[in-house]
Amino acid sequence: MKFFLDENMNYGCLAPLREIYREHEFRHIHDEGMSGEQDIPLFARLREQKYDALLTKDRNQLTDEAERRALFDSGLHWVGHVSKGFQGLKGITMETATVTAGLIYVLEDWRAEPYSYQLKGIPSEIGQRVKVRAVALDGWRRPRRGGLGIA
Repeated sequence: MKFFLDENMNYGCLAPLREIYREHEFRHIHDEGMSGEQDIPLFARLREQKYDALLTKDRNQLTDEAERRALFDSGLHWVGHVSKGFQGLKGITMETATVTAGLIYVLEDWRAEPYSYQLKGIPSEIGQRVKVRAVALDGWRRPRRGGLGIA
């Protein structure tokens, strides 16, 4: 399948998507020279170029009646997610993780007619992602002194 990443999607998502989902094609709006193009004409161009799905953070495409109609008429599936507003490295990693982890479920549920899929963001707080605790020696079995020369 051929996936198009909208300009609101981080370009850094491309490499992991291409590596994990090797049997699919992923292109970014900047690669296609379509930056700044309005959504309705963009959908028509994507149809001409045989894209199957649009990856985006633009939920207005589903709520605006004209855009939703153009999306349907183009035959594109809409795959979106909500950005939690993280910036920099954290923003890139959260977006990449959400899209790469969620896309497997989209592919498992793929339908013939245009469909929308909203990816849920991965947990982003430290306690949800990482267990943190100090390295404490109390209670650990320590090597015996003597014997084999262990000090």
